[in-house]
Amino acid sequence: MSIQRILTFLEVAESGSIIKAAKKLNLTQSAASTRIKLLEDDLSQPLFVRSASGMRLSPAGERFRPYALRMARAWQQGRQNMSQREDVKGSLSVAIQLTSWARLSHDWIGWMHANAPNYLLRVESDWSRGMIRNLADGYFDVIVTSVPTMVPGYVIEPYISEKLILVATTPDLSFANLDKGYVHVDWGPQFNEKFNLAVVMPVTPTVTVGLSDLALQIILRDGGSAYLSEHVVQEQIDRQELFVVADAPEMTVQHYLMYPKVHHNSEGIRLAVEAFRVVAERQAETVMV
Repeated sequence: MSIQRILTFLEVAESGSIIKAAKKLNLTQSAASTRIKLLEDDLSQPLFVRSASGMRLSPAGERFRPYALRMARAWQQGRQNMSQREDVKGSLSVAIQLTSWARLSHDWIGWMHANAPNYLLRVESDWSRGMIRNLADGYFDVIVTSVPTMVPGYVIEPYISEKLILVATTPDLSFANLDKGYVHVDWGPQFNEKFNLAVVMPVTPTVTVGLSDLALQIILRDGGSAYLSEHVVQEQIDRQELFVVADAPEMTVQHYLMYPKVHHNSEGIRLAVEAFRVVAERQAETVMV
């Protein structure tokens, strides 16, 4: 089964059009159609439903798509590893939950560049469910998640506990009058459940976001309130750009490291995990000071 057929299948599935996929892949329409036909012959299944409006995945195509994505990712990683310079020891792929991206990513990359310069790094942000699935598929080596799932052969290690406080751009906001201008950060199902239990009246957020850094930018620009990491907003509180909502309950989100127990690049995994631990220790020391 040709990887080029797999890549063409994914592009057609994404665009819904042989013409658009062919253009994206720099192919003729005939060549793209031939690849799809040969792949369907390989699988003895029609992968698309053709119509005048375009192409959509058939039930068989929907079932095959996750496997095609894994094959494409494996090909991409393998090709990257084969093209490494002689001084490169390996590559590491890391994912950090969206809500903690701003807090962890820059410091982690900085530590790795200083202490493991011979590793190629790929760092992404994602939601926990997608990260765990990609970790199990071998697409990621280490992830930071607030919603760990038991996966055979993988370590789940308690990492940082994020203290969340409700802050507002006005000093007189109360938790009971939260509705106006509230920006909801999706810190995960545990936070959402605690928040819904704590509010007296149902709250309709102005906007819901997955990035806490984006929520901070929104309320600083437009006014409002949001539950944000105390570590992140302390400077704005000190400058009285933000104010703690005194009667609002504090929330916590526990994050975890997940990584394989056995890996072909065990030294790289060890360094990646050590870097995350160092980042957490440094940030804890900063908060204490």
